Amino acid sequence: SISVTPGDFCLFVEPKSYIAKVGENIESDVRAVTYEGTPMANREVNVRLLRRIWDRNEHIYRGTENFEETKAVTDKDGNAHVVFKTQAKYLTDTYYIVASAKDDEKHLIMEDTSVWVASDNYPYLLGNDEAQKEPLTVKMDKEVYKPGETIRAMISAPVTGMEGAQAIVAVEGVQLYSYKAVD
Repeated sequence: SISVTPGDFCLFVEPKSYIAKVGENIESDVRAVTYEGTPMANREVNVRLLRRIWDRNEHIYRGTENFEETKAVTDKDGNAHVVFKTQAKYLTDTYYIVASAKDDEKHLIMEDTSVWVASDNYPYLLGNDEAQKEPLTVKMDKEVYKPGETIRAMISAPVTGMEGAQAIVAVEGVQLYSYKAVD
């Protein structure tokens, strides 16, 4: 069998948290490894933070807006760490961390992931018609939690944002241990 890949190695992008608030840093690890698992040391990786621009009238994306860009070089284990500083101009929205590098043959290798950024200055508000079409989603700050860790979550729901809605948060296992309403 033959493996067909975009390049001689692959990139992995892992943010420290999948949600952030304006004023907080967005931190991410980038890893470069061969398809056999060998770390790619001393690889220059370009990492961008961008947002896709949504046209609410036409219901399509109209390009991207770049917010920050940085370069990093992988260490002996194929790892690099980048930090983006969120600013007051950031809208509440999904932002993408896009990492790219080239292999020795100059093939472009890319990987991305997304983070949700919340802004008090630019909240995520929808008109009534749009709000009714919005699915209920919960964005967590991490994929996996250990006992005792605190969860940060962003809840989107079919509401305009002006209703004063509350969420019921529960701790459960084999039974319901506790619950409370939060604003």
